[in-house]
Amino acid sequence: MTTAVTRAALLARLVAVATLGAPGGALARPEHCLGTAQRQWVIDETLIGVVNPEGFEHQLRVALCLPLITRPGLLFDYTHFEVGLTDYLGPVYNHLGVYTSVDPLSFLQLRADAQGVVYWPLHFVDGAGYFALPGYTSRYADDRLPDRAARSAVGFNATLSATLRGAVDLTARVGLLVTSYFAGDFWYVGDSPYYVNLRRDVVLARSDWLLKSTTHLLVDVRLREGLGLHVGVTDDLTYVPRSGYLGNLIGGWVSLPIRRRARLREVEPFVRVGGYTHHAFRTTIDGGLQLFGGLSVAWAWPGAR
Repeated sequence: MTTAVTRAALLARLVAVATLGAPGGALARPEHCLGTAQRQWVIDETLIGVVNPEGFEHQLRVALCLPLITRPGLLFDYTHFEVGLTDYLGPVYNHLGVYTSVDPLSFLQLRADAQGVVYWPLHFVDGAGYFALPGYTSRYADDRLPDRAARSAVGFNATLSATLRGAVDLTARVGLLVTSYFAGDFWYVGDSPYYVNLRRDVVLARSDWLLKSTTHLLVDVRLREGLGLHVGVTDDLTYVPRSGYLGNLIGGWVSLPIRRRARLREVEPFVRVGGYTHHAFRTTIDGGLQLFGGLSVAWAWPGAR
């Protein structure tokens, strides 16, 4: 699975609530915990399909959300604390674990994730499973990862991340949204010195760090109450310090956020078309455009006090 898939659902959700910078001070209604302004159980589910590399992923987050600073104010209208479970399921892997996050200010989110990782082979399909490699390599296309070499493996992943977000109104119905995500991603997977990390689309050592930076710049068009249109550009960068590998993708983003004052709080279909500016072997010149699309939905209901 691509690096972009990893970030798609998170960015869609963050951009949907990024209103820092709107004139007029505090919001008419605080937006803690999906706009409920009270303690909530939250279920967030995302389905994603990808082309180049081909794959799909189901993401699930189940959490308890608690408002953090409830007094009115532009800096505090989105502040909250969350703790919960996460699960990322692909055709040949599963990541199951826990996370905690805090939004101490409306424009800042800090988050820590820890997950167990399981890989398994998918027979008769090249490039599907855990593949041991002799070292950091410049090419790991599917035709060099035959299905007969695929194995099972287990491991661990931990991520520390920070997200900055903001918005500026341009007119009564149009605004500008920005999100910047930064993360340190630690992996310990399998028994080979090196392997192909399918979720990040990169070669890593058995024990390795990966750095991420993802930015969205979007125009927010408020079509009507509860319905918007987000159109803009995104840049996704991956860096492996030990190998010096740098990957980067720039693309166009379109999503249709729908927000409701009901148990089903949010629905957002999204599509991105991007081209690689840096990659081990995927190039835009060779037709290496990446396409992914998906649907993110979120439910909320009152939590026990």
